[in-house]
Amino acid sequence: MDMKKILKALHAIVTYKRGKEYWEAYNCYKQIYLKKIQEKIREENMFLINSASNKARKIWEIINGGSKAATKERSNLNAEGFNTYLKKMEQHPLDLLRKQKVNTTHSMFLNPVSEEEITKIIMSLKSKTTRDIYDVSTYLIKTVVNEIVPPLTMLINQYFAEGYFDHRTI
Repeated sequence: MDMKKILKALHAIVTYKRGKEYWEAYNCYKQIYLKKIQEKIREENMFLINSASNKARKIWEIINGGSKAATKERSNLNAEGFNTYLKKMEQHPLDLLRKQKVNTTHSMFLNPVSEEEITKIIMSLKSKTTRDIYDVSTYLIKTVVNEIVPPLTMLINQYFAEGYFDHRTI
C-alpha cells in the first residue's frame, strides 16, 4: 500500500477516534513518511549532480531552485512614460480626488479615564530596569506611580476631550 494512503487512513482514524495511542501512531508514521520524502529528494538531487557535466553549477541550480521565488518581469515604465500617460488623461488626478466625498459619519468617542485605570495599566507593566529613549525604565515609573498618575490622567483626558494627538507629545 502507498505510504500516502496509509497516512491519510491514519489521519482519518485519529480524526474519528481521537485516542492518544492513535495520535502517537499517526505522528510516528508521519515522521517516517516525511523522512522518506527527504531521502527521495536527496537521491534525486544526487542523481542530477552525478549525471551533470558541470557538477558545481548543478549544485547551485538545486540550491537556488529550492529557495528562490519566481523572478518578476521588469517594468518598462519610466518617468517620461508616466508623465505622458498623465497628460493624456481627460481629467487631472487632483480633480478626481477633489470630487471624492469623504465619509465623516464614522467618528470615535473616547471616555475619560480614571486614575485607577492609569495606575492599573502602569502596574501591569513588567518591572524592567532597561531604559527607553527618554532614559526611563518601567521600574522607575512604577516607583513614582503615585506622583505621576494625577497629572498623567489629566493630560490624557485633555487629549481625549480635544481630540488632539500629536506624535511629539507621546
